[in-house]
Amino acid sequence: VMFSIIVQKKARFTSYRLDGLGLSLTDVTTGRETALLPQLKAGFPSIFRDREVVRARVEKGRQYVVKAVDATEGDWFAFSQPWEGGRLTWLTQPLLDSGKFMMLCGLLLLVAATFPMGQPKAT
Repeated sequence: VMFSIIVQKKARFTSYRLDGLGLSLTDVTTGRETALLPQLKAGFPSIFRDREVVRARVEKGRQYVVKAVDATEGDWFAFSQPWEGGRLTWLTQPLLDSGKFMMLCGLLLLVAATFPMGQPKAT
């Protein structure tokens, strides 16, 4: 499953040091807890993106509990409802979240429409 997480912009400048904040996914049967916020440190922070995506591996048919902790005075984070991703979501999601990627695709389409290839010139 995947969660979209929004954090304060200042957290991106401190490499996601989120003291007192926590988000975890706990397996009800085994009690195994997976911390999700530390995954933010593994990626490259972007000041241009508003949200980050973190992933947690779950087993089909099991029950899980989402636990959020906020023991701070002014810091905050927000997260979405978990959503299921497929086998290639880890690859496609970052590409689709990238505004630069979308802009590059638009420019390539514009160039392709402006300069069609393979058409003979009229004489």
